[in-house]
This record gives sequence, structure tokens and C-alpha cells, in this order.
Amino acid sequence: MKSIILVLLFVTAAYAEPFLVCDVPPVDQQILRLDSYQDGVLINSVTPPWVIHPNGSVVLFDLVGVTPGQYSFTATAINAWGASSLSNPFVSPTSAAPPLNINMSP
Repeated sequence: MKSIILVLLFVTAAYAEPFLVCDVPPVDQQILRLDSYQDGVLINSVTPPWVIHPNGSVVLFDLVGVTPGQYSFTATAINAWGASSLSNPFVSPTSAAPPLNINMSP
């Protein structure tokens, strides 16, 4: 019983990390590659078959290793005729503000 619980916790944790995702490209576009950029620098390329997130989106990049902060993420789609323009940017949220007025209660 303990091993089953540990396996379930592990499986749940596998999807707990943040991912950069996008909609699944239309099949008729014959997309060969999706490139993702962080602040204008290429960070990852994915090719079919797409890795599909449980929410139905294509996983572009695992954000778990990105240092907390504010970044601008964009992506392009590439097919046999070239690359698309950059997507609208997604600006990552910043980490939470620290708690205020930390002290000891009487």
C-alpha cells in the first residue's frame, strides 16, 4: 500500500512543474519545428510528435530550471516554406513579494 501511494505522489509531481506551452498547430500547416525564445534568445526547439501537456497544449519548454524573475517568452513555427513571425509575448509572473511587518506578537 505504501508503494502505491508513493507512486501516485510521484506521478502527480511530474506534472506539477511549470511549462511553456502553446496550442497544437493545425495539421494543414505541416509544422516541422516550434522554436521558443526567452528574452529574444533561442532556448528550445521541439519537433513532431509533439509532447502534449495534460491540458491539451504542446509543451515547448520546462520552466523548472529558470531562475525566478520576469521574462518575455515568444515562439515561432517553422514549416517547409520558412518561419512564422514571433508570437505575441508571454511575460512570466514575478515571484511573490516578501511578507511585510514580520515581528513577534505579545
